[in-house]
Amino acid sequence: TVFLGELESLKNSLSRIFGLLDARYDALQREARRFKESEERFRILVDTIPDLIWLKDKDGIYVSCNRMFERFFGASEGEIVGKTDFDFVDPELAGFFREHDRAAMAAGKPTRNEESITFADNGAKAVLETTKTPMVDADGGVVGVLGIGRDITERKLAEDERRILDERMGNMRKLEALGVLVAGVAHNFNNVLAGILGTASLRESDASDPDDKEAYPNISSACRRGRDVVRSLMQFSKPTLSHQAPF
Repeated sequence: TVFLGELESLKNSLSRIFGLLDARYDALQREARRFKESEERFRILVDTIPDLIWLKDKDGIYVSCNRMFERFFGASEGEIVGKTDFDFVDPELAGFFREHDRAAMAAGKPTRNEESITFADNGAKAVLETTKTPMVDADGGVVGVLGIGRDITERKLAEDERRILDERMGNMRKLEALGVLVAGVAHNFNNVLAGILGTASLRESDASDPDDKEAYPNISSACRRGRDVVRSLMQFSKPTLSHQAPF
């Protein structure tokens, strides 16, 4: 009877233990599902971001990357993880990447730089504004670097176009200033020519010396030619013409 009682007690204890284990197992299963769903959502989020995102350890070996970064190397994440830049790009560019990785880890804070790249999947060229941030462990030790590359190609093109436009506007303002200067000089020069022409005409009619009679018409002719030049300068100085002048 005592033995049967102990067996019954042991059975009850084992039942409680199995019940607790089942409950714990169910809790762990629910936690695992939540973790998997969370990981999937995070993966979708990272892959949806249009920026290039990657993780490297402190030796420059890839730990992870998103879908946009896969386009850069023309390889899947599984093919990239465990390798370095030297496995995918030329040594000069790989060395450039590695140099900036080290600079970010040494600085202990995010660093930025611009990088020109070519996507391996379609040959498209792009300019990236890259931010590299050191990754640290619980003890504060650097264990790698997180990289985010944003495509700023269109922004750079817009900046170049703006710079060209500013240069053209500057040239236009210079031409307008030159037109004003030319107009002022031409006006004053025209007054001088008018005085010379008037004097030469008067002297020509009163001249008795044969040389004077020959010289004054030459002076008048030269003044008229000068007046034609002044008229051309006045036409150039008009705003409608200066705006049409080539840059």
